[in-house]
Amino acid sequence: MQVNGPSPSNSYNQIQPLRGPVKPAHFHKLAATRAAESGDQLTISAEAMAKIESTNAASAELRANKIAEIRAQLAAGTYETPEKLDVAVDRMLQRIS
Repeated sequence: MQVNGPSPSNSYNQIQPLRGPVKPAHFHKLAATRAAESGDQLTISAEAMAKIESTNAASAELRANKIAEIRAQLAAGTYETPEKLDVAVDRMLQRIS
């Protein structure tokens, strides 16, 4: 792979001002358009896609388990502890100072 620095002949290296607020959907559409214009493309192998999908599935399962655990603690009244409150207060104070 060869990477070249900015040059006058490459307009994609020049900073272009934004015209008004850009919504995420518009950004993705703009990025796709520019990629198509430049001829860039991305190919993801079947093995890589399988890994991405399995990682996403595992993350979703872990998140669901964590949510179920927290809901059970809230229902039992054991979620809020003095230690958790201390941690929350410390983090809040760090952010505002």
